[in-house]
Amino acid sequence: GRFRSLGVIRCDSREAADERQGASRRARAMKALVRVLPRVYGRCVACPVPSRLQSASCVRHKTIAVALSGGVDSSVAALLLKRQGHKIFGIYMKNWEEEEEKGENKQVKHCSSAQDLLDVKSTCKQLDMELKQVNFVKEYWTDVFEPMLDGYLSDLTPNPDVACNRQIKFKLLLQHAFKLGADYLATGHYARLDHACDGTKLLRARDYNKDQSYFLSNVDGKCFDRVLFPLGDLLKSEVRNIAIEAHLPSARKRESMGLCFVGKRNFEDFISNYIPDDDPDVRSKMGNFVDLETGQVYGAHKGTHFYTIGKGARISGAPTKLYVCEKRGSDIMVVPGTNHDALLSLSCLVGPPHWISGKLPEELAAGGEFRCQCRLRNLGDIVPCSLRVMSQERIREGSLPEKTCKYYNLRVPRGGEEGELLILEVRFEEPQYAVAPGQVCSFYQGDECLGCGAILKSGPSLWAQRQQAADGDSLAGP
Repeated sequence: GRFRSLGVIRCDSREAADERQGASRRARAMKALVRVLPRVYGRCVACPVPSRLQSASCVRHKTIAVALSGGVDSSVAALLLKRQGHKIFGIYMKNWEEEEEKGENKQVKHCSSAQDLLDVKSTCKQLDMELKQVNFVKEYWTDVFEPMLDGYLSDLTPNPDVACNRQIKFKLLLQHAFKLGADYLATGHYARLDHACDGTKLLRARDYNKDQSYFLSNVDGKCFDRVLFPLGDLLKSEVRNIAIEAHLPSARKRESMGLCFVGKRNFEDFISNYIPDDDPDVRSKMGNFVDLETGQVYGAHKGTHFYTIGKGARISGAPTKLYVCEKRGSDIMVVPGTNHDALLSLSCLVGPPHWISGKLPEELAAGGEFRCQCRLRNLGDIVPCSLRVMSQERIREGSLPEKTCKYYNLRVPRGGEEGELLILEVRFEEPQYAVAPGQVCSFYQGDECLGCGAILKSGPSLWAQRQQAADGDSLAGP
């Protein structure tokens, strides 16, 4: 009684002490497991509570489909889940027909889908897991590739990887995995998920240099409830070492680059196969490279759709390296070097925004300013910014380019028409380089990715503002 009153449990025997030490070790092990469960496994379908409050056995009784690409990342994701005792099977999806590819690009050296499939089969054999295959070639063409081509013809810079994640991987593939009996879909993406009763949050990967949250920022947040990212807390070097130690077929395979599911290609040659020079829309885009400051014509180009803001202009005989800063009709304005003020902007228009939580931030809903961070391109800097909802009056005044509205199916109310269009004005604390319409602007608060929106229009460059200031004018926004 004296010991208990002091908050101390008396050791009556050596056996009791050993039992308490064993219980302590089990408790520490469970705490370590609990720290991992929320990030790796997510919410158990059978239980309405977050996984951090569940037992490991509850999660292990679930079936997990692993999306396999033939690369090292998805292979290691499958290996880790297998080692943890899960019931898993692989899914390989084909989204591109190389055999039907136009032109000579199919002759270039790139990792073919046939080799990818062989690597996937070898991985499944080694891990003793069943492999399922699915063909989404038609859907990829309709929902990802054709819209990408239309975007280039609209002088935008679309991101097919973002579209593929939303339309194919975490929509069609996820649905297909469930039909096959899976409770979860796991992929080799470098990102983390925080599953909770009030929804799932998308977080940046531990390896910031490989973080793929930007590409995932347009996925429906509800889809993440049954998705796993086993690599989210690993560095790329650690993943590679795991593959090498396990002698996985993809252990030393080079990382895939280029268009999502298409691979690395010569961009201009590849796009020309699907947007030929004799297309009337293409002929209207052929013009000249023109020096922004002097008006000097450097020569002709094959079409504005081949160039994006900030891209180097390959002009033979030019006195220095020139970069694209603006498109004026069929002409492309260029400036010397990457430090020119014509390549820097302090704002842009983004919309319509997608929020992973499904909810507009309270500050914006109340008509105020929402401060966060944003990223303008994959692995670009995450920079402080402020967001405001653009007034309907400004939208009606024609602040948005007509062809951009047409591409995104944005119906701008005219005159006394009813209806509202949600567009955000994004202002950066510091000037940003090459803000390209068509690219995605993703929003962050710390490590959490909140969502994204398409860049509809860049704000005036510092050079343009300086020119108008010299004329006695001032620009307040995009």
